[in-house]
Amino acid sequence: MLPQEIKHLIQHYKDKPLESVVFKKFPESVDVPLLLQQLEGRRFIANKMPSWNTFIDELVFPSHLAFQQASSEQTARYKASLLQIESLVDLTGGMGIDSYFFSQRVKKLVYIEQQSNLCSIASHNFNVLGAQNIDVINTQAEVYSNTMPMVDCVYIDPARRNITGAKVVLLEDCSPNVEAILPHILTKTRYVLLKLSPMFDIEMAVRSLPNIKEIHIVAVDNDCKELLVVLDVLHSLPSCTYHCINIAKNNQNQQHSYTNELVQCVHIHYTSQLSTYVYEPNVTILKAGCFSSIATAFCVEKLHPNSHLFTSNQLHIDFPGRIFEVIEVVEFNKKAIKTLLTPIKKANVTVRNFPLRVDEFRKKTQLKEGGDTYIFATTVANNKKVCIICRKINQK
Repeated sequence: MLPQEIKHLIQHYKDKPLESVVFKKFPESVDVPLLLQQLEGRRFIANKMPSWNTFIDELVFPSHLAFQQASSEQTARYKASLLQIESLVDLTGGMGIDSYFFSQRVKKLVYIEQQSNLCSIASHNFNVLGAQNIDVINTQAEVYSNTMPMVDCVYIDPARRNITGAKVVLLEDCSPNVEAILPHILTKTRYVLLKLSPMFDIEMAVRSLPNIKEIHIVAVDNDCKELLVVLDVLHSLPSCTYHCINIAKNNQNQQHSYTNELVQCVHIHYTSQLSTYVYEPNVTILKAGCFSSIATAFCVEKLHPNSHLFTSNQLHIDFPGRIFEVIEVVEFNKKAIKTLLTPIKKANVTVRNFPLRVDEFRKKTQLKEGGDTYIFATTVANNKKVCIICRKINQK
């Protein structure tokens, strides 16, 4: 699919910095943007798609924009595991990563993409990867959804940039317009799986979308990547289940699940007294805001409504976040800084619900970054500003 000249240049420059290609003069016959596109694609695959590395010399890669919205292998595998189905339509095929991993779980998959060049690339790559159960169709999602046959699940990952290239988060501003096409799609399938921006307001999704059965907040190494919404036409109850999943490179995945009904009937207990351990929720818990569920599940107390830190005398090694053993707690004032923080030369500092930023805190305390000491500068239930000095607990 690639010109032979480009293939030779890829092999020559594949291990060299992209800058060495950008500023190099090539003969006019060389399609330099295409060469850069392929070299950038190889780096993406090496970092995000390890199982495709075996085929890397045969794969063809699309433009940088397609990479920006593409799933990683970790999140694509997670999505593919959510439903037990036999057929799926991917209305927003793009680079084809999600389609490929869905195809490993279903008998039949239809890949829909409005850009013809992406269709050509995806078709080529599916053949290279041996994914023979995927039909590639070059058309608009809106057009195909009007005439598509019955299918077990429809997957939609709408483009989250408008015609000017600016990022958008509202469903009606995405392409395709999910709110416009959804009513008809729900007559042709049981399940709809939506991939939304991690910036999308969860409560807005609950209010605006019908038949929500599950919501998945997915992070990779504590970086929130995707908000997944599962619609089930057979699910008409107002309750839904939330799943907070933090996928770690070391396979130490953290997961917490709860229902919105449980959250509504549970109250959090706040405290100003630090116990033996401090618990810092991971980013999926913060995104979900499921603090009452966490407090109940792990029998922990919250330090302040806006601090999002918990404490307990019990060690809960499976807590979805980081755990620290408290060494000392001091009020944040000049005396404390002088008598306690001065012997500490460096520390890992986190501020939560505190009047200073991390850089301002470091300047005031003269603390360097790093070391084995951790300091949480925060506010507790009685509104006092404190420094919690602690050490990290290994959760492996």
